[in-house]
Amino acid sequence: MVDLPDSLEQFRMNLTELLVDVCQLLGSTAFIQKIFLGGWTSNSLHIPWKEVEAKMFALNAIAEVNITEAQEIDFSFVIHLVTILSSRPRDDAKGFMRLVYKSAAEVVASYSKWISSCQTNTRSLLLFLATGISEPLCSAACASALLKLCEDATAPMHEHSSLEILLWIAESLDERHLPLEDEEKVVSAIALLLGSLPNKELKNNLLARLVSPCYEAIGKLIDENQDHSLRHNPASYSQFVNGARRGLHRLGTVFSHLVTESSTGSDLDDPLIPLLGVFWQMLEKLFQSEHIGNAVLSMAACRALSQAIQSSGTSFLIFFFFFFKTFDTTNNNIPSIIPHSRV
Repeated sequence: MVDLPDSLEQFRMNLTELLVDVCQLLGSTAFIQKIFLGGWTSNSLHIPWKEVEAKMFALNAIAEVNITEAQEIDFSFVIHLVTILSSRPRDDAKGFMRLVYKSAAEVVASYSKWISSCQTNTRSLLLFLATGISEPLCSAACASALLKLCEDATAPMHEHSSLEILLWIAESLDERHLPLEDEEKVVSAIALLLGSLPNKELKNNLLARLVSPCYEAIGKLIDENQDHSLRHNPASYSQFVNGARRGLHRLGTVFSHLVTESSTGSDLDDPLIPLLGVFWQMLEKLFQSEHIGNAVLSMAACRALSQAIQSSGTSFLIFFFFFFKTFDTTNNNIPSIIPHSRV
């Protein structure tokens, strides 16, 4: 993985203060004109990528000054860069190009409100971020940018093509192997956006698609037909536990961004109610299994349950007796769980 040398990283940290001082003296508009004097996007075949990355770093360094001054800035050069990057093969996001993706994503995150107000090609933005999310060096920056865009650009993100790309990103999370904090930002971005959809039927369908891989991951672990073979294959068991843990973590994140729309839990159009129904059923099987003896798995399950309770409000009363019945069963099973707990 290509990363900045420690000496260059420290130099850039020191340089940030200098760039901010210069920007305050010149004014953000004049400063940006100086940065992009001469241009570099006219020929997409021979782009000086190191120069481009340095310009993106400088633009991100002065973001706070620009936002404070509230100057009108033409972000067409950023949009053009993102469009070029989104059209490149995914395998091109290697070596130094990872740093380009990272710096460009940081600019998108810092200026998301202004960029989203432009006549932006949302599809290119999302494809650019989807590529960057898969790369370790730039995954955090791209995940943060995706979250900011979903917060600030609701209308463009509600377009059918945008929704499909977002669901594609969510459905491929298992293949991306992101750090949990980055994965949480991605799921938060998508859940936040889907929760704001005005069409209830569309919202319910897309939320079901969002959580489906989570339920599948948990289901694979608690499948009784799989249990015997898992006992004799520690590597596979560890993989299934990790998949279920991530699934529970994503579910908790989704629940944290949804609030029940019904005070009684009887509104069938409420997207949270059917999600909770499936969740309780799977949780019951998990709590009554030996797998709950795994510390990280039980922590993820309790986190998801806590988020579900907070979001469902009084609707949780529907499942109140189930919860304590399951809790009691789990306590009774503790002696049988402890000897078989596996990490």
